[in-house]
Amino acid sequence: MYPDESIKDSAADKRRKIYAKLFWVFLALTLVLASTSLYLSFNGNDQYQQISSSETLATASPSATPSLDSSSDEDVAYCNSLVETMPGDLEIVLSWGWEIECVAEGKDPMLGENGALEDLYTAGYADPSTKTIAIDAPSVNASIIVHEAAHALDFEQLVQADRNAMATKYGVADWDYVSDYFKRPSEMFAEARMRCLGYEHDPEYGVMSCEDVDALISGTEESDKINEMAISAP
Repeated sequence: MYPDESIKDSAADKRRKIYAKLFWVFLALTLVLASTSLYLSFNGNDQYQQISSSETLATASPSATPSLDSSSDEDVAYCNSLVETMPGDLEIVLSWGWEIECVAEGKDPMLGENGALEDLYTAGYADPSTKTIAIDAPSVNASIIVHEAAHALDFEQLVQADRNAMATKYGVADWDYVSDYFKRPSEMFAEARMRCLGYEHDPEYGVMSCEDVDALISGTEESDKINEMAISAP
């Protein structure tokens, strides 16, 4: 069925309707564009905030914090921390002009598996010619430092006649040179001094009594000061 022609619009009415449709289309497009612009603006700000936050976290992350470069550095740092506690006779030994150095692995041919002692791991040594104590940082503990400080005390203070008498008492002819390393009176003294101050000792060494250690120290010029400054095991 066709519509009744009697209700058809005039030309003016048709133009008004066309203009109205165009207006609404224009308004709708304007609203769409405005909404799109607001969405993009908000989304852009949110992404910027997220990026800024992630950059801030990255800057403050633990990986950005300076750290020790290697295990070797960690060994030396730990060794130095033990030195700072001045175990045994180290404090007075340093006051006599000695120096102590924590040595990284492989930095001193006298230390380690192929060091100064045949078939033995050399964990430290005291050199009277340079007044230096060298400590193998990878194997360090407080006892090793105390043992080497006792050697320095021996070189610096013990009286030769007392050394000779003590060597004779322990059945050997010489303080330093005995074929069995662990039975050398000089090594027995260093290990016993360490043991008598309460530090962990190696039972492989021959045992020198604490009374004999004290007797050797009593014969030195600074015996009172040595005993006053000695630090026992915590």
